[in-house]
Amino acid sequence: KLQFLYFIVEINMVTRGQYTSRKLLINGLLMSLSFAWAEGAVAAILAVSAALVDEELNALAGQVLYGAFCVGTLIAPAATFHLGLKRSLVVGLLGWCVFAASFISPTSTVLVFAACISGVLGSMLWTAQGAYFTMNAVHYSEATYFQNPQLGVPVKDSIGLFSGIFAGIFPFALAICKLMSSVILQSDAANPTVAVYSVYTGLAVVCTFTMCTILPMSTPPTEVPPTLKDTLLATVKKLLDKRMLLLIPTNVCFGVAAAYFPVIMTPLTSDAHGTHFVGYMYATSGFIAAAFAFPLSKFSNCFRHGRSMVMLLGGFCYSLLFLIMWFVSPTDIGSLTFLFILYGIGNTVWQGTCMAVFADIWNDDPAPAFANLKLHSGLASTIAYGVFVGRDRSTVAAFCFFVAVIAVFCYLFLVYMAPTTTNIGIDSKLNMYQVSSIHTAFVTGDLSNGNEEEAQLSESHSEA
Repeated sequence: KLQFLYFIVEINMVTRGQYTSRKLLINGLLMSLSFAWAEGAVAAILAVSAALVDEELNALAGQVLYGAFCVGTLIAPAATFHLGLKRSLVVGLLGWCVFAASFISPTSTVLVFAACISGVLGSMLWTAQGAYFTMNAVHYSEATYFQNPQLGVPVKDSIGLFSGIFAGIFPFALAICKLMSSVILQSDAANPTVAVYSVYTGLAVVCTFTMCTILPMSTPPTEVPPTLKDTLLATVKKLLDKRMLLLIPTNVCFGVAAAYFPVIMTPLTSDAHGTHFVGYMYATSGFIAAAFAFPLSKFSNCFRHGRSMVMLLGGFCYSLLFLIMWFVSPTDIGSLTFLFILYGIGNTVWQGTCMAVFADIWNDDPAPAFANLKLHSGLASTIAYGVFVGRDRSTVAAFCFFVAVIAVFCYLFLVYMAPTTTNIGIDSKLNMYQVSSIHTAFVTGDLSNGNEEEAQLSESHSEA
């Protein structure tokens, strides 16, 4: 009942003008900033720690973190439902604070303990982020129609807008965070390594506080609150969806790439050009990702098959990257820069466009869908961290190349077999004043007024 009440309150906030499109746009921006900078601190730790701490100890921390993350994704939808999206985001960021602080004085016991806690809480963070991202975009679309029906933004375009904002902020934050390590390591700090991890911990704490200021947001109400069993079944049900099965290789490709670079590319770069150079390379990758994010988002929305073309671009970049490492494994600055650029483009496609694809297909029930997204990539990273350490670079690159190629062909088959749907239970281009009257009738139980088409739309809106 409370979930239903929260959702109705949010809809009424939109209809009364209290949740304006401008306010929702700023809210989405604030959530993206808080999430991105905290995630950037953790991503930077995972990327550069192979050059700062023992390589096997770093790999163990990464493996435990992603393993706990996979376990957490199975319970994250239920936990997110009962905690609420906003509280889940805050709790998840607290987990990142613990993980960052554990590297200040790293031991195997401390890192494993922190990675276990952070992995479980981090799974809630990503699950809540996907659901919050979707609902904020849906409410933004509704608000634009209520303010001006002629200039209303359809849900698909609203999701594309916020995915572009997130995909632009996220890699930029990652780039700055990774650049910080290089700057601090070249500074006059008494203990540069401790200084690096202290700065990252402080950044995660600040982001946790700013996340506390975002608007409360609820997922669409259900008749019965989901139990752990319900969410497990919902996650498995989404897993067995043939569209999800065809997207698994794409998530696995990102997961193995996320492990490949810290395990393979970080030591390669550090051995060739020094520890401080690692941050510069990752920063280059991040800036390229940020530069490509918004143009790719606009391109995906302006053309009929734009989103599919962008997804294929990401698959091509990953494939080319691993193909080069399979046969060449270069160490000169120019070649390394080109490889990190390919990595940045591939990342921004997955972090922006791929998430928009998930939001389009499963916008009626986003939490289990995004739990699957992180489950697949997290499980792939867990296995990759354990397998890639000590292996021949060419062999690992060959394996990753075939994963990327399979991902491209599976996505092509998805486009051919099941084009993504952008509806939210009702036509996203429907005049939102009409939705308002239908919504009022639905809440009051009076469905007798209006024509038959409005009654059918009322039932559709009830289901949504």
